[in-house]
Amino acid sequence: MSVTWLAFPMTLFPIAQQHISSSLAGMLNGGIPIFAAIVATILLRRLPGRNQLLALGADIVGIGLIGLPSLGDGRSSAIGILLVIVAIASYGVAVNLSVPLTQKYGATPVFWRCQLISVGLTAPFGIPGLIKSDFGWRPSLFLVSLGVFGTAVAFLAMVTLAARVGATRGSIITYVEAVIALGLGVVLRHDHVRLIEIVGCAIILGAAWMAGRADR
Repeated sequence: MSVTWLAFPMTLFPIAQQHISSSLAGMLNGGIPIFAAIVATILLRRLPGRNQLLALGADIVGIGLIGLPSLGDGRSSAIGILLVIVAIASYGVAVNLSVPLTQKYGATPVFWRCQLISVGLTAPFGIPGLIKSDFGWRPSLFLVSLGVFGTAVAFLAMVTLAARVGATRGSIITYVEAVIALGLGVVLRHDHVRLIEIVGCAIILGAAWMAGRADR
């Protein structure tokens, strides 16, 4: 779980974002429920409910609309998109593994142990870069806020929810991340966003509403 939840995907994301914009990476991250549902279906040998299936289908369409324009930007962009898709597929595995562990041990103990192991797994990649880097307060504060809120608080909330309502429904909240990433990318980083990507985000939001409705 340390590999599939933290070490592996969090190594792929910064590599991918050297080839694609932050808003595109965030929008693609809304595809986590697709892989969560696929893995859950395999593990439980049971298909998701009707509402979840419809929502996942809409999500696939929305993610496709978001990523399609960037595929025409060249091989570099295609590699970035592929790395993000592999990373969110890894998240789909992790959120399913987290459910029984969180139900038995609690969210904080599970996350704490996974984080400690992932630090050891990723340190060989980080230490050489750290040696060649200069210290700066601004990027350090950004990293701390990203670690505390974007990783610790967000993941603890997500696995707690997944333990209560299941991996597929618990990961549905990531749909909203696509829209937030779109807005912040435009406002803060001046990313260029195409109309078709906005349409894809609208479809993702509709899928989130649909998937949030419990099946009987």
